[in-house]
Amino acid sequence: MTVEQTIGIIIRETRKSLGLTQEKLADIIDTAPSYIGAIERGEKNLTIQTIQKFAEAFNMDVFEMLSVKMKQDETLTAINLLLIQQSEKRRRKILSLIQLFCEPDE
Repeated sequence: MTVEQTIGIIIRETRKSLGLTQEKLADIIDTAPSYIGAIERGEKNLTIQTIQKFAEAFNMDVFEMLSVKMKQDETLTAINLLLIQQSEKRRRKILSLIQLFCEPDE
């Protein structure tokens, strides 16, 4: 997993935990929602200033925001990265498989 992908996951998970849409976050940091999506997918190389904008939008210190990675399970992070790179249709199929697999045995 690249640094860009890891930071993208941190931003996505933090944004979602705060109940922000990509559109609302884009308004806060004065950018386009499509740029937020590209960052969350790990497709953009961020400057320190851009990372600072995200941290401020989340009312966090940069180091606090980046430390979120330390709190996540590595397997879940890898799964999340794979999922966000899939189409919505494919994610729904994967979710169905996971739900089937996780059903209690009868």
